[in-house]
Amino acid sequence: MKLSQSKHPLTLFFSLSRERGRIAAASLCLLVATLLHLVFAYFAGAMVDTTMTTFHIVKNFDAMIPGMTRKTLMISVTITIFIVVVFSCLEFAWFSSLGERAAARLREKVFGNLIELPMSFFQNHRGGELSSHAMADVMLLQEFWIHELRLFLKNILLIIGGLAMMFYLASKLALIALTVLPVVALFSLFLGKKIRRKTTRAADELARSSVVVEEAIRGIAGIKTYTNEVWEKSRYGKALQAYLDAAKGAAWVRGIFISTAILFVLLVMVVLMWIGSGDIATRTITPGEFTSFMMALGFVGTSGGGLAEMVAKLHRVAGASERLVSILSEKPEIVAEQKPKAGPTQPIRGKVEFRDVSFFYESRKEVTVLNHLNISVEPGDSVALVGPSGSGKSTIVSLLFRLYDPSSGGIFIDGKDSREYSLHELRSQMALVPQEVMLIGGSILENIVYGRPGASRERIDQAMHLARVDEFVAALPDGLQTVVGDRGMQLSGGQRQRVAIARAILRDPAILVLDEATSSLDSKNEIAVREALEEVMRDRTTFVIAHRLGTTANIDHTVVLSEGNVVEQGSRERLLEKDGLYRLLWDMGENRHSENG
Repeated sequence: MKLSQSKHPLTLFFSLSRERGRIAAASLCLLVATLLHLVFAYFAGAMVDTTMTTFHIVKNFDAMIPGMTRKTLMISVTITIFIVVVFSCLEFAWFSSLGERAAARLREKVFGNLIELPMSFFQNHRGGELSSHAMADVMLLQEFWIHELRLFLKNILLIIGGLAMMFYLASKLALIALTVLPVVALFSLFLGKKIRRKTTRAADELARSSVVVEEAIRGIAGIKTYTNEVWEKSRYGKALQAYLDAAKGAAWVRGIFISTAILFVLLVMVVLMWIGSGDIATRTITPGEFTSFMMALGFVGTSGGGLAEMVAKLHRVAGASERLVSILSEKPEIVAEQKPKAGPTQPIRGKVEFRDVSFFYESRKEVTVLNHLNISVEPGDSVALVGPSGSGKSTIVSLLFRLYDPSSGGIFIDGKDSREYSLHELRSQMALVPQEVMLIGGSILENIVYGRPGASRERIDQAMHLARVDEFVAALPDGLQTVVGDRGMQLSGGQRQRVAIARAILRDPAILVLDEATSSLDSKNEIAVREALEEVMRDRTTFVIAHRLGTTANIDHTVVLSEGNVVEQGSRERLLEKDGLYRLLWDMGENRHSENG
């Protein structure tokens, strides 16, 4: 998936900006818990020196904390441990809740931006990849905010505090320890870009494998009817293998980076133990000071190794952030209007004119889908769009709803260019009943009210009655609260279409579009619903995409399309008198009807 260039990916970290107070409190707890780790290390060294002097194991040296007994030190260490546990619990809980809230806001923002993007964006990007990135990339950021961010701060504090303690206890040994840092830093820079490139490729391959799953679930009926289960499993296996190959490559680079950093740290520790043991023998430092020094070095080394691992993770997070920011940087459909102006001040009457409209998709400019179309429909009139498959019928509807804008020419509604209307105001006065009805996975009532949220029960009942929904709902145990299932699969095709018709009626649109809206109904219900639709169409401008010419009996005007051109238009009777495309399509339809009969 290739998304547009975007701002720096770290801008997503400002999702935490609302939580400054909680971040400060959590960071304070983290600071206290981290510093007490160093206090513990210092007390441990002091206990060694106190034991040495108490039992006269080593004589004539100054203990780290003179005058403190072993019992007092033990009590101090125990209290320190309890305080560390309390503050660690607080900082973990607060950082976790911060990450959860920030991730929830980011998910909401990404989803909100996605559904407002223009159709041209989705034409160029596969839905499965977008949804995978939106979920997996946000999850990666969530993990970073909950765990890696606090560990990053903790490691930085331990390194700074540990180094300060090391210089305080034995500056010579501390300088030797610091020699490894430039080597690790250079190594990090060398492998960092490679890690990021490989982890980004792995994420892209994982998104592609998610597309296979989504397509298979969406088309499960086709898979089963064609017995293609084995082929689909093979396709998914290949996609997963591509992800595994990319992930293994990234894992090897990360493993080399982390293990090499640990190797440097361990080698330095061995050298320090050799030099430090000599300094104890010459009384340069005390055994307790060396103990505390090595514990501080252990903190620094462990934290340094953690930072090395975190650098690898940060490259993955940066890649995820880059993809999310690129989605958020896309201009939403409403913002991207060429001429954003105020919406209509009064309801649309429904006069529609296509004036010399041509259209091609930006990704296929060489293919003209519509060619200099001219269609005029008066308010309240109905027009049928007929023609062979691929002639441009659905594209006309897409342009009418401004899912796309004409490449040339214009669509005028009530004499005003449709691009000068607010998209919300324009579409809120239009409704579509598609041939392939897709319902949301809620109840029947929720699906009907989807057409006009907040509608009164009286209007809902009226829409149900006109669409003949009340007839089959009455036979269901849960009535209107019956859950329709994923994409409405718990209902029959005819029931789904009647719910879609009720939804459109409830919307009370000025412009209604019917895409063979009765195709899934049996003969009895088709007649009943067609009568209801004719009643609804009476006061509305209606476009009917007709695949069966027999459904255009009461249509005022018919437009015949072929390869994006208007080849005939007029009343049904006049078109039947001509020896043209409409007559040919009619005869073919009648012959099919006779054969089926």
